[in-house]
Amino acid sequence: MHVMLEVILAPGAQVGELLTQETIEDTKARVMTQAEVEKLGFQSLADGPEGCERRFIVVGRSDQRRIQNHLETLPRVTGFRVHDFDL
Repeated sequence: MHVMLEVILAPGAQVGELLTQETIEDTKARVMTQAEVEKLGFQSLADGPEGCERRFIVVGRSDQRRIQNHLETLPRVTGFRVHDFDL
């Protein structure tokens, strides 16, 4: 079981600073654009807020809380939604 966190970023936020390389390696998280997740079959994602960038983080359910806790500490993250799915 996996989850996809749809991360909404403040305007001007640096996308590359969402997760550290260590976190990505430890959790096997994958940070993607909307075009990349659409290739996985997520065609019906609602548009994000006007002027905000979005990124999608796919991670195993066991690491969901760790990623969420980290995202909640970042001022450039204005919100996120969680989508459950199986690969």
